[in-house]
Amino acid sequence: MFRRLSNTLPPDPTFPTDLDKLGYFVNENDLIRQKANPKQGYQYKINRSERVNDAYKEAMNACSRKIVLERLLELGLQELPLPLNVTRDTKHVPILVSKDLATKKHTIVLFPDRQNDPGILAYRVLGQEGINIGSVINLVKAILGQSSTTPDATLSQDIETPGLVIANPSQLIWYRRGARPVTDREWLCLPRPSAVHEAMRIDEVENRVEGNKNFREHIQYIFEHVLYTNDGEPVICCPEAKFSIIGQEYVGSEVMQYLTNNWLGWHNRINCVALINPQHELSELFSTFDLTAPGDIAEKEEIVNFIAKRTRAYRLSQRPLETLLTGRRKLGCNIYAAGEIYYEESCLIRCWPSVLDWIELCRVSDAFAEPAFDINLSDDEEAEPKIRSPRRNGRPLTEEEQGNVRFHGNMEVTETGTVAKAE
Repeated sequence: MFRRLSNTLPPDPTFPTDLDKLGYFVNENDLIRQKANPKQGYQYKINRSERVNDAYKEAMNACSRKIVLERLLELGLQELPLPLNVTRDTKHVPILVSKDLATKKHTIVLFPDRQNDPGILAYRVLGQEGINIGSVINLVKAILGQSSTTPDATLSQDIETPGLVIANPSQLIWYRRGARPVTDREWLCLPRPSAVHEAMRIDEVENRVEGNKNFREHIQYIFEHVLYTNDGEPVICCPEAKFSIIGQEYVGSEVMQYLTNNWLGWHNRINCVALINPQHELSELFSTFDLTAPGDIAEKEEIVNFIAKRTRAYRLSQRPLETLLTGRRKLGCNIYAAGEIYYEESCLIRCWPSVLDWIELCRVSDAFAEPAFDINLSDDEEAEPKIRSPRRNGRPLTEEEQGNVRFHGNMEVTETGTVAKAE
């Protein structure tokens, strides 16, 4: 039997997390390109060894994350370490929040997919269409009123800018040697004794953050310690604030499960919920309910009513953006095409203007409700929706009230009171 001594094993590859040292730059179109060939973007395969390629890819991703974080901080966001009251050199999970959250009566909370790096929506889009497009930067700009997609700049200044909280369900592993949180994917690319060694074992105590050991705990912590204020904890959000939720995939589904299980404490605080590629069915949310108890029956009816009227979903589809899709009976709410044909990770990139438009409609009118589209189509058919305008006490909003709606996409309130796409 033969064995190799440790000093004869191939060394573990390392690459600098610096675009210039890696031979790349950001061009005038906000694209990362090679200095040696300005028309060529990132190239994954640089070696026959998969370990070398993965380490190289993680170094490139780290550069992208650094650029995105710098731009988000320039927009006015700031990092908030969780648990609260911990220092940045101790175990923590950082989230991003806008300033003056304690004074904002309306806050948008983004729960990204757990497979996405913080601030990144899709590396594929980031590399092919631009850093701002493939990350949350354009979305954040629109929410904070700093986006060119807002039709009327003077109007956006008159409307109170909402607060913003961006959760971090991916960086939940604490890397002790580097004193920083990392994602599952980054953990596999951390330095090893050699290129053929296995990845380090995750210690469920030392490498986990209290109250944020997994994405479910992270969601619960944000609701119960960031959005809600406990005695002895710093006030992060306004105690009277209402929250509009944007949730992606499994994380969004877990948010719905948390709200279902804790509905009595949150039913007056949630403005609306937008789900991107949800991974649950309506019946699964009530698995812990005793449907023979009158209290649980009444609570379920209230939750189902909220989901039907103040929740909507977007999914991958070959149909144009906002085309009505089938599946309302399974999910409990209307489902629309996200405007993305191929990749689920890109859905929010394509549909966030529509999502923000809809959140605005819900914000200006507590009586606004999604119409119940009971369509009888096959699985491969869809229908175009005709959305009713926001109403208050059964009447359409006045012109003055409609003027308080800030649209980010291609929707407008028409004279007839319907919401239509602007040509």
